[in-house]
This record gives sequence, C-alpha cells and structure tokens, in this order.
Amino acid sequence: MASDPEERYIRHEHAPPHLFRPGATYMITGKTLDGRALMAAAARRDELIASLHFACAAHAWAAVAWVALPNHYHCLLLAPEEVGTLSRLLKSMHRFTARRWNKEDGAPGRQVWYQYWDTCIDSVGSFYARLNYIHYNPVKHGLVREPAEYPHSSYLRWRDSEDLDLGEIESAYPWERLSIEL
Repeated sequence: MASDPEERYIRHEHAPPHLFRPGATYMITGKTLDGRALMAAAARRDELIASLHFACAAHAWAAVAWVALPNHYHCLLLAPEEVGTLSRLLKSMHRFTARRWNKEDGAPGRQVWYQYWDTCIDSVGSFYARLNYIHYNPVKHGLVREPAEYPHSSYLRWRDSEDLDLGEIESAYPWERLSIEL
C-alpha cells in the first residue's frame, strides 16, 4: 500500500483522464446514440439491469443503485479495493446489450450507446443527492408519479431497507439541486 494517499490514484488513459479511487462510489450515466428510445420495451430495461449486475460481478464492482429509462440509465457503483476496470465493465455491458438488441431489431453493426459519464462521489451528501436523483428520474421524465411505481430501479430495495429512513434522506438531500445533463 502506498504511504502517500495520492499514490493510490491510478490514472487510466481516457480523454478527459479518469482517476480511479479504490473503494470509492461512482455515479454513471449512459445514453443511447441520439437519445433513441431503444429501451422503450420493459424487457430491454430489465436486460440492461441484469447486464449491469452481471458485469459488476465479473469485474468485482458492486451495483448500489440503478435506474433504466427508455434512452438512458444512471447507476451508483462501488469500486473494488484493487485496481478498477470501470471502462471494461461498461464496455462489456454496452457490447452485450448492443449486440443482443441489434440482433432482435435486424440492425447488425448499429451503434446503440453514445457514451457514458462518471463522477466520483466525494461526500455523504453527494451520495444521497445522487441516490435520490436516480430514484426520482422516472418522475422527472413523466413516466410515473412516484418512484415506487417504477419497476426498473433500485428504489423499492432502498425503501424496504430496515436501516434507513428514505423519506428523511429524500428531504435532507433533494435531487432537484443536481443538474445532470445528458
């Protein structure tokens, strides 16, 4: 283990460069090319979530929270303590879903995913604000009136946790303060 905390950051080639912090939580946003609603079918949103969980397990990350909408997704992922492979994790998830959906749609070679954005979470407040943003995203986009009505997110899992008062967290860290552009 490095004695200097800055030595724990491992720089990966990316433009702009990404820093990996072992054990950190990252918010990821992924968008389909041109914002196409390629996940309009509920089954595809379920496939994306299943693919996320599979890729996390394969790369030793943990999915903390997620939501899949018709043309984008958000998730909070917990990095492993060892060198992380976030770009490989997301590439494998995007490659799998793109190939599967392109085969279903008879569109071989079509680009499905535009890109993804990641943010390293640096405080408890930032974590809970993003957690609320993820869970309220279907409300923001007019898909449901309450996050509990949306089946393609981790909201119910969080709501049913015995260790948390989700209402208190929602009040203390409102999602509306975040400005996340796609």
